[in-house]
Formats: sequence, structure tokens, C-alpha cells
Amino acid sequence: GRLEHAQSDHKVYRVMHYGDSQIEMDRITSVLRQRLQEMIGGTGPGMISAVKRIFSISINQNYSGNLVRYALVGDSTSHKASHNRYGVMTQFCQTSGQSTVNFSKTNNTQAYDKVKEISRVSVLLGNNSEGFKVSLKAGDYQGETKTCPAKSGITLLTWELPMTVEKGTLTFQGSAEIYAIMLDGDYGVNVDNDAVRGCSGT
Repeated sequence: GRLEHAQSDHKVYRVMHYGDSQIEMDRITSVLRQRLQEMIGGTGPGMISAVKRIFSISINQNYSGNLVRYALVGDSTSHKASHNRYGVMTQFCQTSGQSTVNFSKTNNTQAYDKVKEISRVSVLLGNNSEGFKVSLKAGDYQGETKTCPAKSGITLLTWELPMTVEKGTLTFQGSAEIYAIMLDGDYGVNVDNDAVRGCSGT
């Protein structure tokens, strides 16, 4: 099928793994991802939210600046949006002004090998202001700053890196809804972890 031609087609195919708090921290998903990547090809942890509430064994990340997370499912501590544009991860992060998202390779002993190799970085965003800018600095690689015209729909920005990187920083300038950040390899498959916590056992 298509997955067998992922390398020749230079494509990354995505498998969304939705679950409750049992798959938080990339539990279960990390095993599925590693096994599929061993068979088909692919690297990286896949799709992540710009603001991560729960520690992951597969990627380190943090943020700074004005980023507010909105979640479709959650208790009273979760911000709710005035619209339904939550995106494929059932959550999004509203950025305004300047903000940054930092990611780096994990040293967690439970992490698998392939998840630590990142050579393609993408940002899925929407409803951005005029001149919204996104830049990427990853290791020794300084990516091209991408500037977006005002748009009410979806925009996908991608940087193909000339090498695998262990860390990177995405910088946002302007206003937009950030639906997901994708940290992948050049081709293959990735399994995206989307743990939906309804409450904290209350």
C-alpha cells in the first residue's frame, strides 16, 4: 500500500492515537510508534501541542511568552474558546505578540531510539493576523522566517532540515491559533499521541 512507498514518495503518514489519561506521557503510543517506524520508516515524536501540560517520556518542551491553551475536553481549570476551532488535537494555543516554543531530545531511559531523531518541523496554524511570522532555529540550522498573510483558514508551514537535530526553538510573532507542532523524520509514519484528560479524578 501507500505506506510501503513512503520513502520514494518522501511523505510522512500520520496515525492519530486518541485516548484518556492512560496514554499520557506517551505511554502505549511510544511502543506503537517505535514498532511501526521500525517496519515502515520514520522518526521523531510526531504531533505535539505548543503548550504541554503533562510531561512526556519522548520529548522535552517548554514555552515562553503569551501562549494560552484552550481544550475541548477538561475540567474547570481548562480554558474554553468562544468557537469550535479546536483542531485535530482537540486543543489549540492562542498566541499574541511574541512567544517561543522550545523542544529538545529526551534523555529519559524509557524513550525509544527513533523518537529522538527530528529532521522535519511543521506548524499547523489558523486564523492568523496579517504578517504573522514563524521562525525556526534548530541546532546549527537557522530556518527561513515564514510570513503569512491574514487568513481565517488553516496554514501548514514546514521546514525540511538538512540534518537531524536534538533541539530547536520556534518563535511566533503576531496573533494566531496554533493547532499543532509536528516533529518528524524525512519520510515514513508517525503516531501522534493525543491524551484527553476529562478531570483529575475529582
